[in-house]
Amino acid sequence: MGRKIPGKKHKGVKDPEKQRARRWNELKTKVNNPPKNDDQMIPKSLQRVIKLKDDVKSGRIGIAKRKSRGKVKERLIKVGGGGLMNHPKGRPEKAVPVFNQLPNEKPHVFLNRVNRETRNFINETVFEKKYNVQVKRNPESGMIEGLEKRAMDEIDELMKLQNKHKNIGKKKKKKKNMMKRP
Repeated sequence: MGRKIPGKKHKGVKDPEKQRARRWNELKTKVNNPPKNDDQMIPKSLQRVIKLKDDVKSGRIGIAKRKSRGKVKERLIKVGGGGLMNHPKGRPEKAVPVFNQLPNEKPHVFLNRVNRETRNFINETVFEKKYNVQVKRNPESGMIEGLEKRAMDEIDELMKLQNKHKNIGKKKKKKKNMMKRP
């Protein structure tokens, strides 16, 4: 342990009236007196608002006019409809569906619907090509009514014959026996 540190000695006046009088003399100038500087700072944000208001009144800044949103039907998304012109002798293409956004349908929901229907359409064309059939649909409802075997075009028949007779002139290679008999 270290040395003992002595406590403070009680010095001064013990009379409470004298202490109260001394304290009052110090506070007399501060109690019930008006403040010396009564100005209050204006916040910068309020200063900016006042400046903008004055600029608009003086004509330095014009009020931006809102663009009219237009009719609801004009803002809806429409996909499809216009198609490319086919060659006159070419095979007629399938009817491409037209997608219209419904009035209360959100854009991302509409685009998801278009994506889903497009994938189904592509899968159907792949199926038709693979099995050489044509899917018959009801024009009003779009429901499948049946399948119909597609007639072969002249080009398809020629390609089939060409592939069939491609290997006629070639000689077959003989397999060599790799193992020798002792």
